[in-house]
Amino acid sequence: SSWKLANNMYREIWKDRWDSIKESILMKHNELEVLNAYSDASFAVKDAQSAESWKKYKCIEYKMKELEGNEEEKGSNGSFLLDQEGLAIIKCLTIVSEDNVLDMYSKSRSTSMYLLQLLSKEKFQLTINQSTPDKYQKLRKSVYETVSKAVESQIRLTGWDPIKFGTSETHLYDKVILDVPSSDEKKVFNDEKLMKKW
Repeated sequence: SSWKLANNMYREIWKDRWDSIKESILMKHNELEVLNAYSDASFAVKDAQSAESWKKYKCIEYKMKELEGNEEEKGSNGSFLLDQEGLAIIKCLTIVSEDNVLDMYSKSRSTSMYLLQLLSKEKFQLTINQSTPDKYQKLRKSVYETVSKAVESQIRLTGWDPIKFGTSETHLYDKVILDVPSSDEKKVFNDEKLMKKW
């Protein structure tokens, strides 16, 4: 079976670590629904006890919930979704005013939406890149439906091949977010139809 082949291949690569890696890949993770600071929408905290631990990330209001279904159908311009890893990355970057920040490969439910929220607090410049044309159009629509006109001058959206940043814009950015290595194991291993094609 596909699972047996996958198990054998990854166990050869990761040896004794593979069981814990596989467990992490198959685990469902809670995500955060964050209130859009540019929206008038009002959201209640569903689980106050869980939400307490998220205050350090400067969320205005938040609620924890386990999400299922199509990610494109979740959230709205009143709120957006972010995983815990994304918030940890933003926290580590310690973005401050005057920074020039590049989000190299934006994707939905990523750090991009949270970076947009920070624009109203810290006056930094933000470039968000998405090299896939249809995803770039979705990104563009999502960004301009999310933010207010007051911060639009701080945002630049690009649809470039990522290599262009290394050739045309060297030494330009103070901080760069790059999701590497980018792989689909989590998506494939949790989808029976995709797993059969592995």
